[in-house]
Amino acid sequence: MAISFVGTASWDSAASSGSSFTLNKPASVTTGDFLVAVFAADTFDSGGGDRTVTNPSGWTTVGHVYGGANGFIHVMTRTATASEPSSWNGSFTGGGTADRAAIVCAYRGVAGLAVDGESSTGSAASFATASVSNPAATNWRVVAAAYSSASTSYAIASNEVALRDRQPNSNIEPGMWDSNGTVATGSTSRTVSRGAAWESAMSWIGILDNQEGAVASGSLAVDLPLLSAAGSGELSYSAAMAVSLLMPSMTGAGIASPPSGTLAVPVVVTVSVVGASAARGSLDVLVLPVVDVVGETRHFGIRTVTPEREERIVRPRLGATD
Repeated sequence: MAISFVGTASWDSAASSGSSFTLNKPASVTTGDFLVAVFAADTFDSGGGDRTVTNPSGWTTVGHVYGGANGFIHVMTRTATASEPSSWNGSFTGGGTADRAAIVCAYRGVAGLAVDGESSTGSAASFATASVSNPAATNWRVVAAAYSSASTSYAIASNEVALRDRQPNSNIEPGMWDSNGTVATGSTSRTVSRGAAWESAMSWIGILDNQEGAVASGSLAVDLPLLSAAGSGELSYSAAMAVSLLMPSMTGAGIASPPSGTLAVPVVVTVSVVGASAARGSLDVLVLPVVDVVGETRHFGIRTVTPEREERIVRPRLGATD
């Protein structure tokens, strides 16, 4: 499945004292969708400095960038399950922050993050994100950034392809962008800017790992249970015995990363048995010799023969004839 953009959530912001934030779920999210969220805050009104963020339940931190001048961004991801709430609540410590905002974007066909990086800068009007190396040509790129300033009159921007959301809120303005398609393998980065200098700015860049992944390589080892065969009646053989067995097998152009669920595909295995093993135990043969004599038929006694091998020709002694 190729990666696709699902949507953004209604954004959450606050411009009053407090130590909590909310992540809203984007519409149309289904099981397996990959969610990327950025929580940004300006800490000037509460003494400056960084903050310690506690994620909402089920969210994983993938980046935390402090700009060094009263602003930070905190990036989280989550894979949607069959049952999700309409929103998630998180918190932070180190002083109530007046100006904060949160963004959530949803993607489909994403196995997780292949790689990510962080960067920040002081007073400036633009800067570059970190450079990361994309390992596969089926992956997408996503960028999250924010600036802190006394005014958000100048919109945050990036040279990334698609702006998904931006949230001006008093002294902080975060934004999220993505490549809206696959990107070339190798080193990649973007820029973040606005129309006038900011106090500080922070960015995070990540590579969304496509579930299709690369073609599988290496070897696959499988343990198969022993097979048994049972026969009844007579069995006679003198040369080779060939048996075709249907066993589970696997053929694939690629394996999802990470794999999940059950993989079951058919394989045909041929087993040839040449000759036969030496006989074990005894073989009892009842021989009823019959001699045709002109005018009558005579029956001789019954003999029991135990051969040393599994194949034996018994020629009874006929005795005298009339």
